[in-house]
Order: sequence, then structure tokens, then C-alpha cells
Amino acid sequence: MKQILDRTQQEAINCDKLRRAHYIAWEMQSKLNLKLGLPVVVLTAVAGSAIFANCDNTDFSTISIFVGMASFAATVLSALQTFLKPSEKAEAHKSSAVRYASMKRQFRAFNLEYADKDESFRNQAMNEMKNLFEKLDFYAEISVAIPEEAMEQADDEFRNKVAE
Repeated sequence: MKQILDRTQQEAINCDKLRRAHYIAWEMQSKLNLKLGLPVVVLTAVAGSAIFANCDNTDFSTISIFVGMASFAATVLSALQTFLKPSEKAEAHKSSAVRYASMKRQFRAFNLEYADKDESFRNQAMNEMKNLFEKLDFYAEISVAIPEEAMEQADDEFRNKVAE
């Protein structure tokens, strides 16, 4: 039983690390979404206002260049936002983080349930552990890939946590 409990305890830690890495990735993608989205809103508002404010002005050269540049920049940023899909990726990472947090709790509950059980419960524990691993495999399959930077940050946080 000790091997089973040790293994599920390690899986709870792994799930916690994956949860944290997905939350870090969620934060990264959310920030990217803001970095791309806010300038798009500002630039399109400024360009639109400049066009209407200078409709009766006969000197369009400076205004036209400014409006054209603002419009071009907004188009490029909007295209990047559409191509990179940071808001969709952020939500996918958040969902993955929630699933891994759930798995961590399930592994910990498993350990609490079997902590005081003797070897006669081994087969039952093995079957439950197998079910947990199948669910974990499914979650790994449907989760988005964690960026290397997010995983490294989560690893560092857990290393520092263990060192304390």
C-alpha cells in the first residue's frame, strides 16, 4: 500500500505543478490579449475621430498620414490578435488549470481514504488509482500545451517551495 500511496502523493504534486503552469500560461495569454486589444481600440477610435474632426479641413496631408498609420497599426494588431487567439488560449489554460486542481484534490482524497488501510484493500486501491490515471490521461490529452516559460516558472516555484 505504501507504494500506491507514495505514487498518488507524487501525482497530486505533479497535478499541482501542472495547475500552476496552466495558471501562469493563462496570465501570460491574458496580458498578451490586453497588449494587443487595447491599442486596437485606442487606434481605431483615434483614427475614426480624426477623420470626422477634419472632414472640412482642406489640408489632408498630415492628417491623412496620421490616420493611415493609425489605421494600419490597428489592422496589424487586430490581425495578430485574430491569428494568435490569446483570449481563447487563456480560457483553455484556465480550464486545464481547474481540471488539474480537481485531479490534485482527488489524489489527495484517495490518499486520505487509503492511508490507514491494510494490504487487503490493495486491489480496490489499484482499481481506483487506475481510474484516476485514466482521467488524468484524458485531461492531458485535451489540455493545451503549456509554454516552456510557464512550465519553467512553475518548476522554479515548486523547487523554492520544497527548499523552504
